[in-house]
Amino acid sequence: MELLPSFSDIRLDAEESRTSYTEEEDWLPQPAPLAQRFFAGLVDAGIVFVATGVFLLTFLKLAEDVPQSRLVGLCELAMGGMLWLLFQYVFLVYVRTTPGMRMAQLELAAFEGKPASLRARRYRSLASALSCFSMGLGYAWALVDEDRLGWHDRISQTLVQPAPGITRF
Repeated sequence: MELLPSFSDIRLDAEESRTSYTEEEDWLPQPAPLAQRFFAGLVDAGIVFVATGVFLLTFLKLAEDVPQSRLVGLCELAMGGMLWLLFQYVFLVYVRTTPGMRMAQLELAAFEGKPASLRARRYRSLASALSCFSMGLGYAWALVDEDRLGWHDRISQTLVQPAPGITRF
């Protein structure tokens, strides 16, 4: 026992209380409420769902012989996913918002509160693909994240926030 080191000289300081406001809290991300973002996502998903249906109906009308297999269903899902990616990329990169975000009065911003740059919007659309194609786990992560951010938010360092002049509910 004499060979073991002595830990009697180690002292632990008491944890400081965090009751005062710090500058660190000023720049923390402030995303829009989940309900508002969910509504915007439903509107966007509805648009993509209708577009996928129109594409499928056009394909069925023009195709003379449609194969009946599980591969057709997989191709339909893949087409819906590709249309979702195209939708997100075009609207986020070139318009800075999606129709659902506009309807819910939301905007895309960097973590610092500034408007998201073109590069950040591109990263967000690609990171959104990762969030979507991981069986939605990237989007669902916002339910358990302490800041209510998904994978695509963290990867691109952007977030969806209420548009200026809009009060949070």
